[in-house]
Order: sequence, then structure tokens, then C-alpha cells
Amino acid sequence: MELGEAYRVLEVTPGATKEQVREARNVLAKVWHPDRHQGDPKIHDRAAAKLLAINEAYALIESAQFPPAPQAPRREAPPAYVDTLRPRPTAPQSVASPPATRRRMILPFLFGAGVAAAAIGFVVLHHESSGPAGTAGTAGPAGTAGPAPTNAPPMPSAKPMFTLGSTRDDVRRVQGPPTSTDDTFGERWSYGMAEIEFTQGTVTAWRSSAFDHLSGTLVAEDPSAAAAAKQRGTYGPHASRDEVLGVQGPPDGIDFAFGETWSYGMSNVKFDKDGRIATVWNTDLVPLKIKN
Repeated sequence: MELGEAYRVLEVTPGATKEQVREARNVLAKVWHPDRHQGDPKIHDRAAAKLLAINEAYALIESAQFPPAPQAPRREAPPAYVDTLRPRPTAPQSVASPPATRRRMILPFLFGAGVAAAAIGFVVLHHESSGPAGTAGTAGPAGTAGPAPTNAPPMPSAKPMFTLGSTRDDVRRVQGPPTSTDDTFGERWSYGMAEIEFTQGTVTAWRSSAFDHLSGTLVAEDPSAAAAAKQRGTYGPHASRDEVLGVQGPPDGIDFAFGETWSYGMSNVKFDKDGRIATVWNTDLVPLKIKN
């Protein structure tokens, strides 16, 4: 395992502090501990393999003495004049004029610029006043206004997102091609340190990381409950999915391996079969807005 892979396994960014790496290891170790899955051999074996990778990743970062984040190479500022077709024209060197001469040169220029501006203004006003009634820029008939201009820029479209049940093609359109794929424990696409899982070709889970964020979203089943919770700004310890969604927004990740779990950074919320909060893991890195 390389150092970059170790950070991906622990879901932390390169350069994370010793405390951040330890907290990430402890959280993931609790989630993936095989003793929690004695009744399901398949999940037990998967959890054991995951826990082994977590411990190996932590040991590798610890042996590297928790190195700081690598500095990005300094980029030189682009030149003030860039033209790939022809070289920059060079003006002939001239001797600086004394102040009086510069003033004589500037005054005619300012006078000429003022005359040009006045001429342009006259032409524009003449064009607007002589245009047909009811056109843009004119008053038209008394009490009416001209039609809105037709060359207004289009409104920007919403950012494309994927959600549970989205197909591979949907994800590819939103996220682009994955950086890697893995079929060891089901179909999994990786985008840096983020992952999307598929079952029979549709999204069943995803996990963003602090370094690589996925454009996954969820839609409230009861928008009024989500809106009311958003207005309050907090939710209770047994709130519904829609209340959490209204306050916290879409989760960074959603997983069903150990019950429905939504993650927000290193914090997560687990729901029971009725869609109510069952347990909460709250951290200081991304504190949840839950009110006890």
C-alpha cells in the first residue's frame, strides 16, 4: 500500500494532522469491526478485510510521521501579452517628453475623445427617438412600454446530480469517467478518494471524501417537513429523514451495509426501519445540527 492509498482508505486528505488521522481510524474501526457482524459470514469477512486495510493504512501514515500536505508547484503568472499567432509588436523607444510637452499631447487627445463621445451620444439618442413606436428603447403609445429585449442571456441550468437508482450512464454524465473500478465486493467506481457502488447497474451507495466530493443528492419525500425543519435550523434525536435532509442538506455519502447510514464528513446519522434517527456519531470536524 502506498501513502496516497492509505489516505484514501482512511478517508482523509494528504497532510491531515495526527489527531485527524487517529480520529478517522477510530471511527472506521468501529464501523467495520467484524465482531459486529457475527451473524453474517459474508459481511463478517468483508469487515475483517476492511479493518485490516484500515490498520495497515494508519500504520503506514504513522511510520511516515504524519507528513504535511505536499506544496503545489508555484505557477508563474502568465505574461501580460499572449499571442500564439504573431509576436508582440515592439514600439520604438523614444526620449521622454518634458512635463509641458506631455500636457500639450494629452489636452488635444482629451478634447478629441470628448467630441467623439458627444457624437456617439447624439447618434444613439437620435436612433432611439426616431424608432417605431413600441420598440425596445422607446416609450411607444401612451402608458405602454416596448417589448423586452430578445437577446437576453439564458438562465443558467441547475447543476446535474445523481441519486439512488441512477444508472452508470447517469453517473458518467455527472461525474465523468471513474479514475478506477473494482469488482472485488460488488461493482465500485472510484473518483480519487470518493466511491460509488452499483448493484445490477444502478447506484446503491456513495461516499464522498474531504478531498473529492461527489455530486450525489437525495430528494425529500415530504417537502413540507423538510422546509419546516430548515426554518427551525435544528432537528431532534428521533427526527425523520426529511427533517435531517432539510437541515443538513444532502449527505456526503449514503450506505446500507450496516443499516441506512448518512455521512456528513466524519459525522454520520443512522436510521431505523421506520426512517427515524436510531444513532448519531457526531464529531467536531463537521458537527451535526441536532438538538437533544
